[in-house]
Amino acid sequence: MAENPEFQVKPDIEINGDESPDESKISSSESSNKQKSRHNSKNNSSILEEESTADNTNTSDSPPIPRIKETIQNKIIKPNSPLYSSTRKSRNFSSESGRSSNASECSSSSRNSVRKQNAMTSPPPKSSEDSSTKEDKVVAYKQLIENRKKPPITLAAPVQQMLHRSFVNALKNEDYVEGMRISTALKINSELMEQEYESQRIQSRNDTYKSRLEAAQNRLNAKKSEWNNIIQSFEQKQKQKREKLTQKHEKEEEEFEKQWGDANNLKDFNKPSPSLIGIRRIQKELAMTGEFEDALQVKQIADGLKEKEIQDAEQRALVAMLIAHDKLEEKHKKEILCFEEKQRQTELYIKGEQYNELHPLEMLIKQLQQHLDSSKPPNLRPTKPRFVSTARTRSAACESFTMPPKDTKTTIEMNEYRFNNEPERLELNGFDVRNLMRMPKSTMKACIRRK
Repeated sequence: MAENPEFQVKPDIEINGDESPDESKISSSESSNKQKSRHNSKNNSSILEEESTADNTNTSDSPPIPRIKETIQNKIIKPNSPLYSSTRKSRNFSSESGRSSNASECSSSSRNSVRKQNAMTSPPPKSSEDSSTKEDKVVAYKQLIENRKKPPITLAAPVQQMLHRSFVNALKNEDYVEGMRISTALKINSELMEQEYESQRIQSRNDTYKSRLEAAQNRLNAKKSEWNNIIQSFEQKQKQKREKLTQKHEKEEEEFEKQWGDANNLKDFNKPSPSLIGIRRIQKELAMTGEFEDALQVKQIADGLKEKEIQDAEQRALVAMLIAHDKLEEKHKKEILCFEEKQRQTELYIKGEQYNELHPLEMLIKQLQQHLDSSKPPNLRPTKPRFVSTARTRSAACESFTMPPKDTKTTIEMNEYRFNNEPERLELNGFDVRNLMRMPKSTMKACIRRK
């Protein structure tokens, strides 16, 4: 099983050729007693000087120590044994020229001793730290050991190294009281370093969140501006189309008024009945034969029938005009509904595309803001305002209509009357559509027959 190098025993016995085993044992006991007395007389400043010297020499925390088995073997070697002679020769060889017949057995120990001597005799490298920094380290170390005062964060790492070295020396010297003090100081300094690391980690994380939040906010603002331009352009185009549609409806209303206000367009309703034509023919024949009394009676009958047919034709024309106007209004309503439905569908499509682009950015911003707010105390977290959107209202204005002028009829001469073979037409004039449309339908004499 591998042995821990920190807890290996440093050999206190060195056997030379001029010493006996008893003398080596005595020298080892004396050296151990001297070492303990030196340790008891050491104060905290001597430990600091050793640590600063070790820091400048760039050596490891613990010098190379031989294994425990080798130390025990060296302690029990006898002068007459071959192992004693080989060990003596190997040590003489390492001190003089390194020549021995048993070089294979003691090559590792000779190399370790040479490395140790070179490390102790080599000049220390030049230190890059100033004397003030070293003094600050020493002062922070003393304050931490004696008063449990936390060092500055810039000196936490060097003080931690010094504490670890002092802790190892305390373990080697079996000074457990000093080890307890150093262990407490190590715990305090470790907590300080962990807190600083955690604060730096949180700060770095928050900086990353802030940069991502700023980038996402900029992208969101750019997208919102782009979509606002698209929506404004769409609304302007729809407004222009709505105005064109309104103008078209107004023009159709004017044409409708002209059509039904002109008597020439009522020829289909101006035709007399065959009975009225026959009575007028009889009246004409009686007048030409000189039977004026009979012609007068026939004329009265024809005039009564004519008035009745005029009323019937007027009602039929009015019903036809109302039906045509209802169809025109229905057509206008359908066009407006189709226009509004298409506009609504287009608005939904635009809003859907806008949502698909803006919603991921809004959710990312919300998530990043929650991460930033989670590191703040609850009383410092900002409240989220709620935005309420309102619906827009639209209205359309209609301009007043103007009526076209009406034509007048002239009298027909006697010769045209005599030789005119066309049937006599009813005296049916045009309608005043505007006044009729203003009147309630219940006051009109005409009614629409439903099949």
